[in-house]
Amino acid sequence: MNFEMTIKVRDYEVDSQGIVNNANYLHYLEITRHDFCEHAGTSFRAMQEQGLDP
Repeated sequence: MNFEMTIKVRDYEVDSQGIVNNANYLHYLEITRHDFCEHAGTSFRAMQEQGLDP
């Protein structure tokens, strides 16, 4: 299954040269992971109830 989404980069997430601070990529990954689960019809809570710990 392919999944793609667009995430808006906010001005406070970049330095004075417009480069995204590396720590923000972890946030983007978590946002995408949660949205992917929703797209796939599940959630972290539902997976934990099935014994899966993503």
